[in-house]
Amino acid sequence: MKKLLLKSMAVAMTLTLVLALTSCSDDSASSAKPKKKKKEVTYESIYNEYDKKMAELAPKKVEEFNKESEGVTDVNKLAEISNAKIGDIALVNTQGAERMASLMQKKGDEYSTYEDWAMKLTDRYQEYAKQVTDAYMSKAQKVALK
Repeated sequence: MKKLLLKSMAVAMTLTLVLALTSCSDDSASSAKPKKKKKEVTYESIYNEYDKKMAELAPKKVEEFNKESEGVTDVNKLAEISNAKIGDIALVNTQGAERMASLMQKKGDEYSTYEDWAMKLTDRYQEYAKQVTDAYMSKAQKVALK
């Protein structure tokens, strides 16, 4: 389980780095439209947005895990269900990190600035993923004791 979490994090960070290094934006098409005043996008605002999304998603994924794992007596099947739910949370983390990478590129910030915020978000992802892992461990222990 821990191995999968580490792999998910590695994939997320690699994907983010690749997108940051290869993406280009063309704002010329949007310059003809009148621009509305928007709140300034910052690393912190992105962090807050995606942290909130994960905070709202995690309990739902725990609930889904509990429903889908009812009656399941195979620990491997429980792990599959758990991994799928954790993957949904990981996707939100990756999306947040991608937005941060885009912001870094747009502003010309140092990679370390992006990395600090992306790691903060990933730390929160791990906390939310742990909620699903805890549900899995609880269920797996009950199955093992039968």
